[in-house]
Amino acid sequence: MKKIAVLTIWMFLLVKMTVAQEQYLVGAATRSIDPQMPPYSVSLSGFAAPKEGRFSITWEAVNAPEKTVIAALAAKKTDANARSFTSSVHNYKGSNYYTDAAGNLFKRNARVASGPLIKIATEQKGKLVSITADAENLYALNSNDSIWRFNPAITDNPWQLLGRNNNATYNIHLTAIACNRNQLFGITKEGNIYKALHATDHTLSVTAMVIGFEKKKILLIGTDLTGFSLNYINTIKDILSSKYKIPAAAILVNASHTHFAPVTRGWTTWEPFYQYPDSTYLNGTLKNALLDCVAAAMASAQPATLKFGVGTTAIGFNRRNTKEEIRPYDNTVDLLETQSIRTKEKNILFLTGCHAVFTATQSSIYILSANYPGITRNILTESGYKNALFIQGCGGDVNPVNTDFKKAGTDLASDIKKILAGGLSNVAPNTLSYYLDEVNVHTTPWSRDSIQKFKTENTVYDTSIVEDRNIRWANLMLRSKSPLSDNMRIYVQTINIGDLKIVGLSREVVNEYGTAIRQLWPQKKVMVAGYCNDVPSYLPNDWHIEKKSYEGYDSFFWYGQPALPPTSIMSTVVNKIKENNR
Repeated sequence: MKKIAVLTIWMFLLVKMTVAQEQYLVGAATRSIDPQMPPYSVSLSGFAAPKEGRFSITWEAVNAPEKTVIAALAAKKTDANARSFTSSVHNYKGSNYYTDAAGNLFKRNARVASGPLIKIATEQKGKLVSITADAENLYALNSNDSIWRFNPAITDNPWQLLGRNNNATYNIHLTAIACNRNQLFGITKEGNIYKALHATDHTLSVTAMVIGFEKKKILLIGTDLTGFSLNYINTIKDILSSKYKIPAAAILVNASHTHFAPVTRGWTTWEPFYQYPDSTYLNGTLKNALLDCVAAAMASAQPATLKFGVGTTAIGFNRRNTKEEIRPYDNTVDLLETQSIRTKEKNILFLTGCHAVFTATQSSIYILSANYPGITRNILTESGYKNALFIQGCGGDVNPVNTDFKKAGTDLASDIKKILAGGLSNVAPNTLSYYLDEVNVHTTPWSRDSIQKFKTENTVYDTSIVEDRNIRWANLMLRSKSPLSDNMRIYVQTINIGDLKIVGLSREVVNEYGTAIRQLWPQKKVMVAGYCNDVPSYLPNDWHIEKKSYEGYDSFFWYGQPALPPTSIMSTVVNKIKENNR
């Protein structure tokens, strides 16, 4: 019924617009994507360091805990048929689980009281001191305050590190943990009880903007994520296309590339806790927020005007080595402002290219955050905009000048206000069009002998985080049962809104692509975004590849890519865009 009602409203408004005058139909909405409980903790994406990992779990003191929590934390049981156990007997999916005084984990069939004990492998999990369980998983605390999730149904990754004492957001020593009503609790040797929370500044969000004209609609979606896989985004697009009859080519999904968001794609060459996104977050919290946000944007749609503005900012710099004479920086800021004809309510989309990578303090690296785009959005909404949608530009090789993300966000907001004060130009109502093209670039994967040699060179007694990555990458390539792909596919999405052109590229796009693509249409309003629809690697240019800089060499091992790009990649991509002339 809700689907029919939304479509009916759209049809009514479209008919009314056609009869009266040609106008855009615009709606926008924002939804939080902060993780809920459970999961009790998520790995933070963006940095492979520190090697021990970054996790969202933090602890808050509970002054008046429920009796059930106290009982669960205090429980100690003994299995008379085996040996003395120091942890509670937990019935989990048909088995009783125990830990002994040495910190080993055992299980026994819950229906056979005298059945054999089976020892569970806990490689390098440390001495386990407490276990607990909810409906989905078993959880174990070790003597070093690390917390692990155990799920035997996940055959390739039954153990997952969920958190550790980092002396910042997690800085208490626990003696036991217990699950109670979808909440994780811990107790110290002094008897103080704490509950687990996600360390967050509550700025992670998704924002959707729908623009309609005549019988067509386009969707622009900004997410506070480091990146995502093509398969995941296509799944979301399929749902939206089916529900709202919007083609996938008309739906652009952008990642802000904040380095302080939950892992939402598998980082196959990183430490194990980064290799598997939390499925509850990915397919629950995030998916539901995306769909609900779009539904709210669709429901809020009404006739509106569109205005475009362009200016500059100085929040970023090209992170090439300072010895380099040429350090190009595309400092463009693009704006798209919408205003309801009836209510005068305004929304704004802003685009610039700059990594969301720095924090104000060292402890902030463990806190979920939208980073500087979140600060800018808050300032804009406080100034009167209903929704502020950030689209990350071609910021692959651009870092903020200021290491305090609050200062970077405030400075960007000031630059946007200057553009607004200078006046915006109308985006005249006209036809919507959209295209999703592929640019296929030939690559040359290494031979198996070269990969094996690379692995051997990195196999040393005391490996660093980079050598560990290199070994994982080599193993990943050597395990492949089919030939390594010699094709690097780049997706180019083009959305035309009247005389405004939005070009969205997949991957982490370096800043010179933005300049080059805008120059293809010097007389038009053109916005160029990276991080769209699929973020499987960097998209460098010939300089990065020739110099073997991070963007053109090292990053491809972090991303687990099968081959390095050729030096001709930028000209191949830009020339194809020029040839298509969408």
